[in-house]
Amino acid sequence: MARYIVYTYQFSPIVSKQKKLFEDSTKSLTEILSKKQEIFGNLFNGEVHFRGKTMEYSHRILYNQDNIIVFRLANNKCQSLEKNFRIQKHQYSPSCIVIIDNRKNVQHIAIEEDVVAFQDTNTVANILKHTFSTYLNQHRLNIEIQKEFQEREFWDLVRRYPKGINMVRFTFSYPNLPRVSSSIDRLISETSKATNSQQTVFEFNSAPNNQLTLEKKNRKLTGLAKASADSGNVITIKAKGLRRYIQTGNTSKSIEIDNLDILLEGDLIETITEKLVKELNKIK
Repeated sequence: MARYIVYTYQFSPIVSKQKKLFEDSTKSLTEILSKKQEIFGNLFNGEVHFRGKTMEYSHRILYNQDNIIVFRLANNKCQSLEKNFRIQKHQYSPSCIVIIDNRKNVQHIAIEEDVVAFQDTNTVANILKHTFSTYLNQHRLNIEIQKEFQEREFWDLVRRYPKGINMVRFTFSYPNLPRVSSSIDRLISETSKATNSQQTVFEFNSAPNNQLTLEKKNRKLTGLAKASADSGNVITIKAKGLRRYIQTGNTSKSIEIDNLDILLEGDLIETITEKLVKELNKIK
């Protein structure tokens, strides 16, 4: 049984007066944003080169259908082994599986947790961001890839500090994913879009000798906490009596899939599609 850590990706427009630098220079930003997932999906219909800041990574597409893309991403490693009293270097390329759910309004990436291939799934996420940004920037789009965390993490922190909390800061990326922005007040979401805000911050502070009232029955606060967890945008907290700030993002959302390689073979191709959709839909 393999474990996959779940990430969310969101797009934002690149606003520039020098439109001739971009492939989609004749299109409006509204039109580009309306086709953001189609543009992103087209990347996998051509030749993809996965690159980090210093090296290139080989890959193999296992599945690309109905906006579900599955591929293996390999890491180039070298290990020194001794044989007959001589140290020899051996090159090898362990890989992990990456699943992208590019269906409308979903935008999930699930990265296999395989420490042999990559020490951390965040390393893979950074490679994906670098690769995707290189392609999307030509189409006047940016992409953010962030690891989702459990919504309960925020409320656990609230309960953990009985002396009270005097500051909470919510930070949001450009709002373009309905399942996330629907949890945020409409005025906030629409204003962020209208001003082309790449990052929107909301901070609540109590009086010096008082504390914030943070309760689950507050629907707007619950919406902010849910949107933060679903988008991977950490929440920053300042508790009374502590000098340091506390942040969410230490939990993660994950799914487990057994024998993915086998499910991808032959007549089971429809089965894997259904399984991926089912498992990713379970994530809350």
